[in-house]
Formats: sequence, C-alpha cells, structure tokens
Amino acid sequence: MNKLKLKLITLFFITAGFALEVGYTQEINFSEYHSYTITLTNVNLDDLLFEGPITSGSGQHSVELADALALEIEGVKFLDVLVDITQISGGGYLTLDGQETTDEDKRIPFTLEAAYANRGNNNIADAKLMTVASNNASERFPILARLSQAPGPPPPPPTANFNQAAVNETAYIYLYGSINVGNVMAGTYSGDIQITVEYQ
Repeated sequence: MNKLKLKLITLFFITAGFALEVGYTQEINFSEYHSYTITLTNVNLDDLLFEGPITSGSGQHSVELADALALEIEGVKFLDVLVDITQISGGGYLTLDGQETTDEDKRIPFTLEAAYANRGNNNIADAKLMTVASNNASERFPILARLSQAPGPPPPPPTANFNQAAVNETAYIYLYGSINVGNVMAGTYSGDIQITVEYQ
C-alpha cells in the first residue's frame, strides 16, 4: 500500500511582492501607524493525502470536497482578496519522491480542484467552485460575502486607535482532486502547490 500526498507551500504577498510562510502575519501599510493584516492558516494541519489502498495500476482515486484540505484566510471583512493557486512542481503529476521526471513509471497524473467559502464558517455547504485549469486557479472574492448588496465604502484608514480584530472575518479555501494510478513504481508520490493571497 502506498500513501500519496500533495505537499503545500502556502505563501501570501503584499502588493510590493514580499512573502512569508503559512502561520505568519503579512502586513500591508496604509499609514505610518498601523497596517491591515491578512493571515493564511492550514486548518487541517496536514497535506492533501490520497490514502490507500493505492497500488500500481489501480486507476482513479479521489479526495472529494467533503474531505478537502481546508485553509483559513483571516482579514478585514470589507475587503476583497485575490487567491492564486499554482502547482509549482510535477507539471500536472505527482512524482516519485517529489523529484521532477518524465518517466511514466515514476509519475501519476493529478487533477487539482478548489473551492472557497466566505460566509464566515468552515462549511463546505457554502463552497463556491473555483475554475481550475492545468492545476492553476485564480479567484477574487470578498472575505465576507456581501450577498446581493453592493459593496460598502472602504474601511477607514488605520489610526492609532484602530483595532483590526473588530473588523476581521474568515474565509476558507478547499483543495481536493483526483489521481489516475497507472503502472508505476512503488513509493511516495508528491507535488508542491503554492497559494498566494493578497488584498485587492
């Protein structure tokens, strides 16, 4: 039995292009006193795993939306975020020991799927599917859904008395997908996905 996993590299950028790894806070400066922050957190504290029994030649295996890897975005509820998801290794495949290869017996075709929920709860019933092409996706959405109303005015610029926690809300990204296991060598197959999140 083999365990297949998809490693995630979760990054988020400020508009100037700096990046930090998951678990840290990224700041965007609107004044000299304070900053709006945005945080991306792995809710499951795990990778996206395709678990067995998975054997050579066993065909299609899927992780459905109900079992997806969940990531939480926390930020200012009035603002939109742009989420970019990119497979940065494997080129549409999970590869043996994560090593780049063109050998068909050392790679497994992988199809990424993604969704997001922005009603404040980690609830897949609220999920909206993202368009994914060649294991890449890009979606802009408000951290908190506006339902059918027009966007409100932007929040006031931060001041010395600004408390971002009072206007924070959470949105969720769900990653799932499928693999098609042909006649491949035994081992651990993996690939890397990069996720960037920035205010828009």
